[in-house]
This record gives sequence, C-alpha cells and structure tokens, in this order.
Amino acid sequence: MSLVYFSDKIIKNIFHNLGIDLNRSGFLKHRDELNLGILLELILFIRSLDKMKGHYFLITWNKFYFPVSAYKFYPFKFLSNDLGLKNTRRMHIDNAEYKVNLFESTSRVELYYEVLDLHIKNEKLVRLHEQLRPTLNERSKPTQFNVLPANFFPDVFSDMSVENIAYMDEFIEKFRNHEEFIKRKNEENKAVKKFHEYCQYFNNVMNLSARSFIFTIEFLMHGQQKLYDDSFINLKKDFMNAMRGYRQLAQISGYLGFWDLAEDNKLCFRMMFIVPDIGIEAEEWIEDICYYWENVYFDKIREEKKYQFTGTDAIRFEAVELPVAWSHKKLISHFLAVGKNNQNMKRLICEHAVAYIVLSEFFYCPFELQLYLKSIKMISEEQSEVDQVLRLEGKRMYRVFRGSLPKK
Repeated sequence: MSLVYFSDKIIKNIFHNLGIDLNRSGFLKHRDELNLGILLELILFIRSLDKMKGHYFLITWNKFYFPVSAYKFYPFKFLSNDLGLKNTRRMHIDNAEYKVNLFESTSRVELYYEVLDLHIKNEKLVRLHEQLRPTLNERSKPTQFNVLPANFFPDVFSDMSVENIAYMDEFIEKFRNHEEFIKRKNEENKAVKKFHEYCQYFNNVMNLSARSFIFTIEFLMHGQQKLYDDSFINLKKDFMNAMRGYRQLAQISGYLGFWDLAEDNKLCFRMMFIVPDIGIEAEEWIEDICYYWENVYFDKIREEKKYQFTGTDAIRFEAVELPVAWSHKKLISHFLAVGKNNQNMKRLICEHAVAYIVLSEFFYCPFELQLYLKSIKMISEEQSEVDQVLRLEGKRMYRVFRGSLPKK
C-alpha cells in the first residue's frame, strides 16, 4: 500500500511552496510576468482532460453545457496568457558557444502552447478576427505565442457565445487528440513514480529508529563565481562524505535534497535530514551540521590548491535553517519529532515536503536554474569526451538526490 496517493492536492502543495520560495529568494521580483496561480490552473486543467470522455463541452445550435470541473478553472485565464515559459539562451562553456532551448514547466504545458499557437494562426482566424489578435509584434521576448485576448471571456462564463464555446471545444479536442498528448503524459507518470520511490525511501529511513528528528537546511556559498560550476557539485558530494567522519553526524539516517536558486539567483542546495533520536537534541544536530559546513568543511577545502582561494576572495559558506515545508501549519517548524508508527505525520511530510523536493522541478524550473544545471552537465560530459550532439540533446542534469539505506 502506497504511503500517499498522488492527487491535485499535492500539486497545489507544491505550488504553495514554490510561491513562497521564489518570493523569499527574490526571484519573482524580476519575473513580473510569471503568475504561478495561472500555471497551476493550466496544469490542473490538463490533468482534468485525462478523466473526460467525449467533448469537453456539450453544444447545441443555440446553447451549451460544460462539465462541473469547468467551474474550477473559470475564467480560463491560462487561455489568454503567455506565461513566458519558453526561451532560447546561448551558453559559453570553455570559450565555445552553445544554443539551448529551455522550457520551465511540464512537457504537456509546452504542447498546450504549441497547439494553441497553431490553432489561433491557422484556424478560425478570419471569422474571429476581432476577437483574436496576434501578439508576435507586440512582445520583445525571444519566443512568443499568439494568445486569446482577455475580453474573449465574459464576466459570467454562461454568457459566453455558443460560437466561442465551439471554438474553445475545437481547440481542446485538437490538443487532447494530438499524438504527443498521451506520450507526454508518460513524462508525468515517470515523475510520479520517482515521487513514490522517494516516499518509500523516506518511509524506510524512518523505520530505522523508533523516533526520528526531521529538519531542513539550505547550503549556500557566497562568492561562488570564483569556482567552475561543476566544482560546487563536487563540493556538495565531498561535504556529504566528509560529514560521516565528524562526531555524531556519521549517524544520520538519511536525507533528501535538491539544487535550487538562492538570493540573486546563486546556486545552492537544500536537504531534508532524517536523524535518529539517540538522546541528542534536534537543535544540536542542526547546529553541528551548520557549523561543519560553515567552518570545519570550509577551512578544509580552502586549503586545497584546486580551488585557489586567497585571503582576499569574498568566499563564505552559509547554512540556513528552513521549515520542513511552508504549505502546512504542522510542518512550518524548523524540526519535527516523528515516531516510525505515526503514519499520519509521515503521510503529511510526503504530501508536502517530499513532493516539493522531488516534483518542484517537473512543474516549474526557472531558466536560470536550468542554465546552471545544463552548464554543469555539459562540463562534466566534455570531461568524459561525450559526442557534442549528445551533449546538446541531453536531458536536464539530475536535480534531485537522496542518500542510500545502510547495508544490512
């Protein structure tokens, strides 16, 4: 029996955490065009299409009917908004320039905009000339979509004309019947499968002790421009290995983590730790881990020649305590004490914290973070002498990571 059932509620939890995190890091301050609420509605709308048989709307010559689920999505803001989720960037790696195409949300959201763009340009355009207007020349973004104007929708959904409803229904059918629609659904299935695997890992780690402490720490590096991008990846890996030899930190039961953006879009990583209750207070665990990152480990690596730190470099390591999850009042605490038989709390942590760690990238991953991860991947593949075509066509670098269970 699965610890948690994947549902629309979990997606909403993820977006709740996303909104707070992106605001906390200042990321949304320069991304005014991004509306996570509209993106959330679009993702839930696409999911609702999987559950429907036949046309979305029932239409007669002078009247129409819509499913109950349509009430949740009115006024279909996502139909009249280009969220700016697509971009093409150029990257410089080892003095070579690479062109990369990036999309910030799911593959089916990307398909939605592709079909919407084609539908508006190629069908009904003459008949709906006054209601549909291309925005290609009105925007300065590298990639644009033609979108429905906001006045396409009346204040009350039931006041919409039968003609416009028929147009919407035709677009929805074209989108749902696209050959890529089901294929891209499989991408979501893979993401959900990974989520369940991480929930199972979390449950297995919790079962190692009668009671465990759970807490989250964000690890930052100020002055990271001094390093090659892939050096930070190595630092994280070496840090986790080195901790095992430091006092009681060797007794950490497990962890789940992911790469993220901190203030000013600097790369950082965040980890949710699970540690056994062995008579050491949770605050002491947190203090020891933070101290090790900021002082012991920092002093250790700054002496290594490959990093070439000097006394004048503005290099500093910082560790910040964060709530286990922002999206539930029981998880906002900086640490939790949870018994291995407390199924309700473990389920809650999976629905909010584990889901966010594993699936936040799938539903929304900023261009800037993708560029970091893609550049790291390209550097590592160049070091492995991988063919250039394979490098450019490869997937994003694996953003999420976790520990392994102790060997029996």
